[in-house]
Amino acid sequence: MTRLFKLSLCPLFNDIDADTLTELESRVRWRHLLSEDVVCRKGDPSDGLFILLEGQLLVYDLLHNGQEVSLSVVTPGAFFGELSVIDLLPRTAFIKATQPSLVGLLPLEFAQAFFFTQPQLAKRVMEHLVGKVREMTIQRVLLGLPQAFQRVCAWLTHSKTLGADGAWGVRLVPKQSDLANMLNTSRETVSRSFARLVRDGVISKQGEAVLVLQADELDRLAQEDSPPLLNPPRQKSI
Repeated sequence: MTRLFKLSLCPLFNDIDADTLTELESRVRWRHLLSEDVVCRKGDPSDGLFILLEGQLLVYDLLHNGQEVSLSVVTPGAFFGELSVIDLLPRTAFIKATQPSLVGLLPLEFAQAFFFTQPQLAKRVMEHLVGKVREMTIQRVLLGLPQAFQRVCAWLTHSKTLGADGAWGVRLVPKQSDLANMLNTSRETVSRSFARLVRDGVISKQGEAVLVLQADELDRLAQEDSPPLLNPPRQKSI
């Protein structure tokens, strides 16, 4: 019978031979987290590579007054903490669970050895880092849009993926308060924006997911300074 490895659920470890996976998995320390449990804090020393198998995590920073600023969301199958594995500098952000989650930590010495001796893994890490740079660029573009409604539409446009059924959607949408922080607006504005898009038939909500029904219209709304309403209400909704 073929052994099922937890690490095989993370694309980083695709095509790694069974012996290596067995060795790595024996070193991983797994933690079951509840919502709001902290994974790591900014300034913590590097102690290894994190892997998320279940749940959802929020990467954030704190302003001088203690206010949280959301930076990104971590979804199942992702790895994180690779910067500190490479340069040994302290963690650069806070990370916490936003729902019950399963997180693994591959200790530093084993993570480094794996990074530096597996060419296919090194390539994936480089591609991941390039993706981060691109995400940061896109985030700057989103924050440069003048209207909050535009930023919500642009985020949905950027985040949508094509499903096996041929439909566009966002599989896991962050909590509205976290998305609001990421887009520099209020939770109420995010809520009204989603309600407007649902009402106008541009998207539909399915639990934590969003189905994009009119991708072209969503893209148009993200690009227009004053997007017209498809079905104008008696009072302006945003």
